[in-house]
Amino acid sequence: APLLRLRWSAALPPLGSPAADALRAALPATPGATVLAGVNRPAAIAWGWEMGITLFQGRLIESRRPAP
Repeated sequence: APLLRLRWSAALPPLGSPAADALRAALPATPGATVLAGVNRPAAIAWGWEMGITLFQGRLIESRRPAP
């Protein structure tokens, strides 16, 4: 199944706002179908979790990955 890649930005709508609710409704309903990219701080992950996003990509995630 194709993934939707949403780029993190501080300009994304704040949680609880009508715009955030509209965005959440437009995201794929399938768990794991959306990737929040460009995650560089914990607030981005928190925002994503609250929006139902469970896949993350970015500097913060890469820095926490164990070394091979």
